[in-house]
Amino acid sequence: MKRRDDLVRQKINLGFSLKPASLSETIEVTAEATAIDVSSARNGANVNQREVAQLPINGRQLSQLYLQAPGAVNTGTGTFGDIRFSGRAVQQNIIRYDGIDGSAIMDASPGTLNGEVPSPFRLQASLENVQEFRVDSNNYPAEYGTGTGGQITVITKSGTNDFHGAAFEYFRDDSLDSPNAFDPIINGKQAKSPLRLNQFGVSFGGTLVKDKAFFHLSYEGYRLDNDINFVEAVPSALARARAVPSILPLLDAFKSAQAVILQGASANPDFDIAQLQSTARVKENSFAGRLDVKVNNNNRLYARFFSDKGNNDAPEGVTGRHVLIESKPQNAVVSLQTNLGSSSINEFKIGYNRYRAPAPALLHLLTGRRRTHGHSWRRRPDGRSRHKLPGPYEGRAVTSVDPD
Repeated sequence: MKRRDDLVRQKINLGFSLKPASLSETIEVTAEATAIDVSSARNGANVNQREVAQLPINGRQLSQLYLQAPGAVNTGTGTFGDIRFSGRAVQQNIIRYDGIDGSAIMDASPGTLNGEVPSPFRLQASLENVQEFRVDSNNYPAEYGTGTGGQITVITKSGTNDFHGAAFEYFRDDSLDSPNAFDPIINGKQAKSPLRLNQFGVSFGGTLVKDKAFFHLSYEGYRLDNDINFVEAVPSALARARAVPSILPLLDAFKSAQAVILQGASANPDFDIAQLQSTARVKENSFAGRLDVKVNNNNRLYARFFSDKGNNDAPEGVTGRHVLIESKPQNAVVSLQTNLGSSSINEFKIGYNRYRAPAPALLHLLTGRRRTHGHSWRRRPDGRSRHKLPGPYEGRAVTSVDPD
């Protein structure tokens, strides 16, 4: 290249030719093909730990994940008692925890009491304890007996060599809500129904002896206080005036002293429309624990225990009556897995279920003296039944009678 002298601001054009040494292009696609099970005609879906932990679920209800299975239909609230599989009755659904049938015992949230009475309890199967589960909606093999509905198989979570834990709190308050159509109007302004909901819990798991013994523990609590509006027809003053003396004392039972009459709401002169706002309370505590032990290279042992206790104080109607429901479901399993050789394995498993829920009844309609949960109640001179219970239920009217 020749040397040349240039002046300031003089334009110089120099041409260069650049050629690439090589040119290559690569497109890489990675995917996992879904395996087709050609050994069975069953239809269903597997839900893994990542989906259990990350999919948005209202109220942390495990049963809402059942809707991922083909043929699953939500016929109500999305709870276990409202999900049908392939058009079959909900009473035919079966749920198993680590192979132990928990139907009508640990139904999953909110579940049912003894498979019959709907309840507000939702923690009987906490998400903190679920490793994965499978839902078979139809065409399942003969090993799934005792029911023709959906077959739900839940595998619970165990500990590992690393310590892991979690803590959570879900909160809802009436300050986040607007008044509903049935809230009463006070001084010309619609008042919101009080509401306070807290759902909280912790879980922790790890190792006791590295590569030998592991544990996983969890607790979840649920607290709900919310007012419910009841609007019902009650006998009017005109109906009272025509009542015979033997019937007149009974008319007071149709309306609580706290209920208000909605003026002009009834077109029938014999009836008034009454409204009563009463507080419903739910208190629930759920505990779970699992222990896994590697006895030796050929034997593995694990034990798992679920326990839930729920109390529901629910108002019913403008009469002011309350129903108290107490639920104490328990589910446990002990399993010993043994390798008998290179091609065979044996599993010895013992399951345990216990359920205690006193039958609800309308206590205020009874007379005399009875026993309920070991506490006595007596009809008061003013005609109202009162029952003294310890704690938050002290001095409240209770309508739960132990069948024993």
